[in-house]
Amino acid sequence: MTKIATYLGEKGIEYLRRHNPFPDVDYICPVPLHPTKARARGYNQAALITKKIASYYSWNYRPKIIKRKKYTQRQSNLSPEERKLNVSRAFSIDRKGMSSDSNILIIDDVFTTGATVNSICRLLKKQLDGKIYVLTIARA
Repeated sequence: MTKIATYLGEKGIEYLRRHNPFPDVDYICPVPLHPTKARARGYNQAALITKKIASYYSWNYRPKIIKRKKYTQRQSNLSPEERKLNVSRAFSIDRKGMSSDSNILIIDDVFTTGATVNSICRLLKKQLDGKIYVLTIARA
C-alpha cells in the first residue's frame, strides 16, 4: 500500500504545484480512521498520502487535529442521507497549539458524497476562523 500512497501523494503534489489552490496552509492533516479500523488495516491511506505532501511542501503535519471518536460503518454501501447520519458526531477537534485563525488543509483519499469532509469542515468552522481547505485524491 505504501507504493500506491506514494504514487497518489506525488499526484497530489503535481496538482498542487500546477494549480497552487492553497497558498497559505498552516497545518495539513488526513481524514482519520477510527482506531479500531486503523489497527485492523494497519495503515491509514489518507495519512500516508498526507505525509508525502507535507514533506514536499514542508507543511506542518498534524495528524491528530481531527479525531474519529465514533466507529462508523463503511460509507460505500450507504445512501447519501445514510452517509450523512453515519458520520454525524463521529469527529472531534484537537486545537492544541493552534491559533483560531489557522488555515488547515485536510487530505481525503476518496470523495463520494462529501459527507465525511462536510462533517469535519462544519466542526472546524465552529472552532476556527481560518480557512479550511480539502484536497481529495480520488472521486468515487
